[in-house]
Amino acid sequence: MSTATAWVATPALLLDWTSRLSIAHHIPGRIRLKLRTDGIDLSGLGDGVRAFTAALGACAAIDQVQVNLLARSCTITYNARDLAPSTWSDLIEGQDTAPVRDLIEAIAAAARANEKRARAG
Repeated sequence: MSTATAWVATPALLLDWTSRLSIAHHIPGRIRLKLRTDGIDLSGLGDGVRAFTAALGACAAIDQVQVNLLARSCTITYNARDLAPSTWSDLIEGQDTAPVRDLIEAIAAAARANEKRARAG
């Protein structure tokens, strides 16, 4: 995984990250994801997870992101009216649906805006 300074939330990188996730628990408005670490260089995992979490947290439909690195899990609280619960399973399963594309682009756009604000000072 890349370090935070080299990590840019592009749709392709977000899809790569989501391909490593599985759904541990899900009720509308709250989902807990587990990260599969097979084949991942764990030395840079923390930086990549922090960058991924910041990208998720910057998305308007997502209210809160909590990460437990030791458990390799992430709990996301989101607005189920703005983000259909089925979008998460479609995303994790690699389905190419309009809601998945919209979510990936919203996360990437929010991350780009955060990065631009950080550079501006």
